[in-house]
Amino acid sequence: MWAKEFCGTNLMTSFFQGLEHAIAGTALYVLKSDDDLDRLKDAVTEKMTRVRNRIDKSGEGIYVQASTLGSLEALTEFLKSPAVNIPFCDFSIGPVHKKDVMKTNVMLERKKEYATILAFDVRVMPDARDLAEESGVKIFVA
Repeated sequence: MWAKEFCGTNLMTSFFQGLEHAIAGTALYVLKSDDDLDRLKDAVTEKMTRVRNRIDKSGEGIYVQASTLGSLEALTEFLKSPAVNIPFCDFSIGPVHKKDVMKTNVMLERKKEYATILAFDVRVMPDARDLAEESGVKIFVA
């Protein structure tokens, strides 16, 4: 690479092994030596841990789905704000899949009003939409 830093407006084509496990919106780190590995692992997991710590431990709340880690953080901050105060029980990054609807299905038995997926800037897969309609889970897409 010739640049030390890439911004959102730069175009970069990349081919990396294991890139399918990357989380959209997270930083791209270059491992210069094995000594940096632990430090970089900590940096990568820090943001996810921050978002995970915001989850209502009672297991009751809506399900949040976002396209990137940054948008997920913004949504969870908004939901936790005193003006809104909507609990969420779990989240995911990427398209809404059938498994996400199945996780949300549990709320139909506990608190029906929380049987909701808030999907921000993501696709809802056809099988997920079908299951949501059949089961009564609401999906709000923005």
